[in-house]
Amino acid sequence: MTMQDSQASAADTSLDTTTDVSDLYDPTVPPPSPGVYDLDDVERLEISFPSDGFRLAGHIYLPRTFARHGNGRRAAVVLDSPMMSIKEITAPVYAIRLARAGYTVLAFDRRGWGESEGTVRQHMNPPDNVRDIRNATTYMLSRDDVDPERVAGVGVCAGGGFMLQAGALDRRYRAVASIGASYGFRQQMRDDLGHDGWIEQMRTIEAGRLADYEAGRPLVCQAGAPSSAPPGTALSLADEPYNFYTSRQQQIAPTWRNELTQESMQNMAEYDATLYAPLISPTPLLVVHGTVDPVIPPRYARQVHATAGEPKSVVWIPTTNHVQIYDIEPYVSQATTALLDWLKEHMPV
Repeated sequence: MTMQDSQASAADTSLDTTTDVSDLYDPTVPPPSPGVYDLDDVERLEISFPSDGFRLAGHIYLPRTFARHGNGRRAAVVLDSPMMSIKEITAPVYAIRLARAGYTVLAFDRRGWGESEGTVRQHMNPPDNVRDIRNATTYMLSRDDVDPERVAGVGVCAGGGFMLQAGALDRRYRAVASIGASYGFRQQMRDDLGHDGWIEQMRTIEAGRLADYEAGRPLVCQAGAPSSAPPGTALSLADEPYNFYTSRQQQIAPTWRNELTQESMQNMAEYDATLYAPLISPTPLLVVHGTVDPVIPPRYARQVHATAGEPKSVVWIPTTNHVQIYDIEPYVSQATTALLDWLKEHMPV
């Protein structure tokens, strides 16, 4: 057991699955902490790469001295973002810090999102999303400034679940980290609603497929709205994610769109990445999660860590909501410190 595991165990025991966290939860979403998106001594390059016939848009992050003078082949990280993010939200916070530590980092827009091509816009489909990660990895391995024996995969929120699956199926990663990961909604919906409630919810979600069929394409709807909005206003009525993304649209990413296909909800409701945890070994796995997170309850991070083989580590960040580890201090510093310590152990620069 590592020191991180020991610290995590103490935090985990103090907030077990029987604890009512409602009094600890704070859905407030402040602006990004000052400086977390600032490049300063980091260079960001615009690139693109192919993924199943689509051109995906990406950003390469690396220390400015490397960009100007070169430094041979370096360790690299493929970074995947939260479910509703584009590459300008959250990903830069982690990519910049990884680059400052000496890693070459790729963040990208999934197919159909941001500046990337895609037949269906604003669409989530886990098999495609995982393929985009693996194709991004192939692109990184093709670069003459990347050491093909030292490439890690890191994902935040939904990207953490997708990265767990990618790492379990693809043996090219030296290490994998899932940060505040959403591992799909299938298990969480059944836990929250019970089996009968889950069936009814799935029937409601699937009812939208007829509208898609009649339109001849997946229909795009408003993705999020406040919890006070009338039912049917958006696919999800929840204050915390709505406030985070709409504020970040105004503050840092004006091209972000509050849209999602109806089919995306069904695709994510059927997905369960926790099943891949037992397959990840011997690739080292780091799980980082907030202690208070009603959006993505900590029990799934605990489950992934428990069912994964060695080497593995879990680190708990003392949060009061989900999005604090996206771009709010001190949470992102704590998460990136845990990540960099893990990478130094298993994939040093």
